[in-house]
Amino acid sequence: RWEVVNEYDVGFDFTLSGNALSGNLDFYHRTTNNVVFYAPIATGGGVAELLDNNGSVVNAGVELSLRWTKKYENGFAMNVGFNATTVHNEVTRLEGRNYIPGAYVRGNYTTRTAVGHPIGSFYGYEINGVYKSESEALLDPVDQTIKNAGFFHYKDQNGDQVINEEDKVYLGSAIPWLISGIDFGFSYRQFDLSISIMGQLGNKILNAKRMNRDVFTDGNYDLDFYENRWTRDNPSDKYPSAAAYNYSFIQQANDFFVESGSFVRIQNIQAGYTITKITFIPQLRIYIAAQRPYTFFTYKGFTPEIGGSPISSGIDNSVYPLQSVYTLGIKANF
Repeated sequence: RWEVVNEYDVGFDFTLSGNALSGNLDFYHRTTNNVVFYAPIATGGGVAELLDNNGSVVNAGVELSLRWTKKYENGFAMNVGFNATTVHNEVTRLEGRNYIPGAYVRGNYTTRTAVGHPIGSFYGYEINGVYKSESEALLDPVDQTIKNAGFFHYKDQNGDQVINEEDKVYLGSAIPWLISGIDFGFSYRQFDLSISIMGQLGNKILNAKRMNRDVFTDGNYDLDFYENRWTRDNPSDKYPSAAAYNYSFIQQANDFFVESGSFVRIQNIQAGYTITKITFIPQLRIYIAAQRPYTFFTYKGFTPEIGGSPISSGIDNSVYPLQSVYTLGIKANF
């Protein structure tokens, strides 16, 4: 069946301060019925991915755009632009099942699509700390597969004193709740400067690169883990020991591997100078530019921009980051 989209929007355009400030505000609500994506199904030979209609998904939020411009008598001019979009994503109906698993990593599905949650939400254990010693592990009344110094202490969500599948919870989504950007432009006589910054907040990333460290013979611990790992001299309450790290009990979806993917990036900077008094060249502009010169993020992988399918988005299997580009140029008009 075809996807059917029902959408309504309410928007306002405005201009203030003698046309210096302009913008628009839009409220949107979009429901996609018969939403189509690949989902796993059991077959006689195992599991296969089937493209099918799987239910309904709502996307709703607010879009805001502002632009301010000002010119001064001394020749100085500037403009500032700002845009922001909020995103609320929620599954409202599934066809034929209570949930859809996704993103198979290290023998387990790491996402779950269910009514009332964002599509492809991360699903796993919540960590209650790391056992500091063997005695602390033995004294803990909660039973889990491995209890020893340097191992995760998973949270008993239902209070039955046993860690199992019933204790898994939703750990966030790869969909950010805010996407925003701001740009600045300045000019004074022959000089000009422009800067653009963008970012997003609220999205999560599953660091499958860390989970799969021992899959490859040349796999290494990353520097952050090496410096903060649990040792007897440094009994971390967040990082497991290097020995514990290699157990499948540790290498599954949990809130150690699900990290914040929020970031702010300097998207572009360009500075130029225009010369207009050269014989045979009416206008010559010399400029220097930098694309993506720096990204601010706390994620422990190479890049916070991780794509994927609707139910398997935000899975980082060593995604290579976008490179920075620096340019020095000359533009002549004849």
